[in-house]
Amino acid sequence: GKGKGKGKGKGKSEEGAQSSTRTSPTRNYGADAPSKDEGKGKGKRGRGRYRRDEEDRQRDAMLIKSRKKSRAERKEKRAEERKAMAKEKEEIIEVSAEGMTVTELADRLAITVGDVVTVLFKQGIMTTPTQVIGVDMVKMVCDDYEVEILEADEGADGIASADDRYVYDEDEEDLEWRPPVVTIMGHVDHGKTSLLDYIRKSNVASGEASGITQGIGAYSVLVPNSEDEEDPYYITFIDTPGHEAFTAMRARGATVTDFTIIVVAADDGVRPQTREAIAHCQAANVPIIVGINKIDKEGANIEKIKGELAEYGLVSEEWGGDTPMVPISAKKGDGIEDLLEMILLTAEVAELKANPQAGATGTVVEAHLDRNKGAVATVLVQNGTLAVGDIIVCNGAWGRVRSMTSDLGENVEYATPSFPVQFLGLNEVPTAGDRFEVFESEKEAKQKADEQMQVKKEKSWAELGARDLVRSEASADGKEIQVMNIILKTDVSGSCEAIKAALSALPQEKIELRFIMATPGDISRSDVNLASSTESCILGFNVGTFPAAAALMKELSIECMKFDVIYDLVDEVKKVMEGRLGDEQVREFSGEAEVKAVFGAKDGKKAAGCLVTEGRLVAPAWIEVLRKKKVVYSGHLEELRRMKDVVKEVGADTECGVTVLDFTDWEEGDRIVCSSIITRQRALELTPERTLMDN
Repeated sequence: GKGKGKGKGKGKSEEGAQSSTRTSPTRNYGADAPSKDEGKGKGKRGRGRYRRDEEDRQRDAMLIKSRKKSRAERKEKRAEERKAMAKEKEEIIEVSAEGMTVTELADRLAITVGDVVTVLFKQGIMTTPTQVIGVDMVKMVCDDYEVEILEADEGADGIASADDRYVYDEDEEDLEWRPPVVTIMGHVDHGKTSLLDYIRKSNVASGEASGITQGIGAYSVLVPNSEDEEDPYYITFIDTPGHEAFTAMRARGATVTDFTIIVVAADDGVRPQTREAIAHCQAANVPIIVGINKIDKEGANIEKIKGELAEYGLVSEEWGGDTPMVPISAKKGDGIEDLLEMILLTAEVAELKANPQAGATGTVVEAHLDRNKGAVATVLVQNGTLAVGDIIVCNGAWGRVRSMTSDLGENVEYATPSFPVQFLGLNEVPTAGDRFEVFESEKEAKQKADEQMQVKKEKSWAELGARDLVRSEASADGKEIQVMNIILKTDVSGSCEAIKAALSALPQEKIELRFIMATPGDISRSDVNLASSTESCILGFNVGTFPAAAALMKELSIECMKFDVIYDLVDEVKKVMEGRLGDEQVREFSGEAEVKAVFGAKDGKKAAGCLVTEGRLVAPAWIEVLRKKKVVYSGHLEELRRMKDVVKEVGADTECGVTVLDFTDWEEGDRIVCSSIITRQRALELTPERTLMDN
């Protein structure tokens, strides 16, 4: 660019020099100007000075041009930077069951809020920027912009999902090979624990009741490397219960594993929990390796087992399928080395990697409350490195890692990806399957934990409402009423009376609260039995639960919620009551304007020149035109203009132009009242809405 500029400048300079020999330009040299006599005989000198002045002007012009070009280049560069920083439309949008706000959807699609409102308005749906719209409405807008939506799974609530098995990092240089995580599944008593016991060279089942695994444990196993003895392989095994009572725990096990070993007894065949395990793995898209166990027993028929498994889509590689099947004997150790080799081969093909330099994230495998130690959690680190002293948040629970032990009971200072550890330090017991992550400060961790706890409470009470804790009954006069039965347990009698008074003060015209029992004391088995027989929910305030009562509560599926703040208890009960009332559509006042003048518009229409006197006018919206307190028109506001520009919103004390589709009979002095139709949860209180005629 500079070379080209110099060439042009040079050409102009020569042309100027030639023109100076043909004409005598008039120049004012000031006090130093030569006289006529001095000029004689010195023409060449004068022309030389003129030539130098002309060259100076040319250089100045070139400099100015160069500066202009530099400014243009800088402007173009800034425009490119702004374009690079601008939000890009997401090709796939993940949306939870609760939906998202109109503003959030607009940001995700890289469009304006007005664009979203317009799309929904064309479908007959009125919305506001802060309104939460459901999945169907989000899909409607996304379809218009050719964007695919993906309904979020439980992982959004802090619970592990199948997609959490593999961790990807943008910087490939930080990714390192990690050990595979393998879950052992199968029918009860088919030899899952015995297989893991042989691999670990320890007796896991000795401490289990009746020889059946009662919890879910994770163990890291060292496998010798025949090529390099100093660099052994590691495999992390997750042992899940096979008994039918532990269906949920098996489902959680399938969400954190890379591969699954399904153990099938060669003398028994495919059983109910075997079919269930296959279904869990296929639903989670987890690769399956079949271990055909007990091949040393009488009646063992390997080919028969392969045939039964083929009926469920597991075809042996020997039969032309893609499912590895290894005959083994967990008692004698036959085929165990072949099984481990198959696991390592499958892991090598999958290229399992993680970033050990990142902050630790992972999944809770099991957790319990120890009388002396407090909350104890066994976790599987899936990315990053977890160290003693880290501040951790786990779906509402949080704390600082005080100590960590390996699966062998040894104290460790840190845990890298795919290694399970047990640690102390959480303020409460998490749930198996919960996700955890590490935070830099206690302030951030506490804030995140509070947010997650609030989500858990809302979800829990939403489930309570879905289970019809509020039910319909016939009253004495034959009318149908809705009733919610409550068993209230508090720390002291004073709290009991205060909570009863606070709940009784809630409006009960639509739903009636009945206190089946309200007494101080911890929650007992008799309380649970009473709740079961009366279809009540149990509310606890600063109380504990006897272990026997907790077990019975789980067995009978009785809902119990505990609180330590009275206002939280009242608010949650109110939410459950309102959840049964359903939604309602109401008109929300937006603003008002006065017509100051009437103008002609396109296609024979007329536009009203208005001044917004209150609130704001928005388009599209529902309006009513009032003339001397009489409604002369009701309909949709078609277009809103500010000066010559079409706008979506005009604020108070601002002039604008209003056009509607089927109304032209404007008069000066007309009042335009603008409102939006929104959908909201019905409230217990009878809150009168502001009507369009209030003014």
